[in-house]
Amino acid sequence: MDARGRRYVAVALTTQAVAIGTTLGSFSLFVQPLQEAFDAARWHISLAPTLIVFALAVGGMTLGPLLDRGAIRPVMLGGSVVLSLSLAVASQATSLGLLAVCCFTAGLAVPALGPMGGSTLVGRVFVEERGRALGIVNLGGPVGIFCFAALAGVALDTLRWHGTLALFAVLALVIPVPLVLRFIPRHVEAVAGTSPEPDAGWTMGRLVRTQAFVLLAGAFAAGMGIAAGWNSQVAVFLYEYGLSVRGAASVVATAAMFAVVGTLSVGILADHVRGERILAGLLSVQFVACVVFVSGAPLAAVVLAILGFGLTTGGFIPVYTTILARRFGPASIGRGMGLTNLFMLPVSAGAGPAAAAVFDVTGNYDGALLAFLAAFGLALFGLAWVARRDRRASGSPGVPGG
Repeated sequence: MDARGRRYVAVALTTQAVAIGTTLGSFSLFVQPLQEAFDAARWHISLAPTLIVFALAVGGMTLGPLLDRGAIRPVMLGGSVVLSLSLAVASQATSLGLLAVCCFTAGLAVPALGPMGGSTLVGRVFVEERGRALGIVNLGGPVGIFCFAALAGVALDTLRWHGTLALFAVLALVIPVPLVLRFIPRHVEAVAGTSPEPDAGWTMGRLVRTQAFVLLAGAFAAGMGIAAGWNSQVAVFLYEYGLSVRGAASVVATAAMFAVVGTLSVGILADHVRGERILAGLLSVQFVACVVFVSGAPLAAVVLAILGFGLTTGGFIPVYTTILARRFGPASIGRGMGLTNLFMLPVSAGAGPAAAAVFDVTGNYDGALLAFLAAFGLALFGLAWVARRDRRASGSPGVPGG
């Protein structure tokens, strides 16, 4: 990896940290303050991540083709501006309706500034070290969660939720914009030491008609979607064990650091081990963690399960991007990720509010966790089917993609 490649990776890591950290990554810490401020049910507040993810899916369908055509710099700059404005307006909101609008517009910005923008940039320019580069870039998610969750844990006590969101709005603008303007050129080419792959790219229509893509996207959606939904409830889940706001924030931040290790490890591993096997391993660990959550285990075991869950969550995007690039080509990464966001939408949109609604009715999260276990089981079954098809096609020329 030469100096230019390292600059791309560093910028993409930083912008992703801001995009994830200021929104989905720290949201669970705002649930209780917003619930009290607006005298709302927990599931009402928990609709916020749903709106963010819905907008992420809508935006991804438009951004995918733009990113595949190379418009990476303007997409990332636009994402920073829209995210900053959304957070600034949200900090002054006096109604849940305005907060909902801000969540939607922030969600449009997240893929542009975060996972889609950065992963498409690095996936396009790296070939030989693609897995490692993507692993480093996607450290941005857990790093952002760690930094902004820790910051929110302190700021909420002093600035309250209004001031904390205003602070996030400033950071969402002053951190990414100078970096993107300085280091990301208008036209990005492959970095030195790589062998650019000839690739015309798959259309979204062709991808969605391909069974392997549908099952892989479904597996990714289960892992990432449930993680997004469940993470919005982790802090309040820990409150039931008697932890304070700062105590819960510490666990959330520590889980984010475990995700850092998982992200980098999975990225490096993806250069040597077939990505579909890694994806199945991540889902299996999440399955075990949910078994612990639903079993009524003591706090120590629950914290360990949360850390294990965090360890795996960071690995989904680098391994899935590697799978897309290998099966469908680097010029299909943007469209593949954009289409996958649609698969993820019902899972991530439903997981958080459904879990909160179950809690409001029953006083616990058991019903939601059992549903999560069923989704993980179906995802693993789909991956087994893909592996079986690949084994049958192993003697055929070309990359398996059907």
